[in-house]
Amino acid sequence: MVKLPMQNHWLKYGRTRNLKVKYGLTLSEYENLVAKQQGRCAICNIKPLVTIKKPNPLYIDHDHKRAVVRGLLCHLCNVLIGMAKEDTCTLRNAAEYLEKTMSIATTIPVVNVQRRSRVVSRNSPLFLANNP
Repeated sequence: MVKLPMQNHWLKYGRTRNLKVKYGLTLSEYENLVAKQQGRCAICNIKPLVTIKKPNPLYIDHDHKRAVVRGLLCHLCNVLIGMAKEDTCTLRNAAEYLEKTMSIATTIPVVNVQRRSRVVSRNSPLFLANNP
């Protein structure tokens, strides 16, 4: 689908309004943040893929209590912080757990790991197509 110039105008207007209302940022301030971070996530340093559906793949990370913008994050890092409820103690514990179990994970073999087979009803189109 080709976007018409008027559609681009409204998309940009919507983005500009959303930045201002939610975070108090102008579009140029957001673009400056992107340039400052070289288009990369502030945590994992990965440069997210820009697509037609997601022209701004970096999420604005902000402190909900102080209403301050901290930086820009990729989707996964944004979810990570959200799931940890922005609790630095939880994130430190998670990092320590991973570091502690790295040596254990390499010495304990995983035994008898099998994928469950898909159960197909005799009346399903998949069954009927494979069993004429």
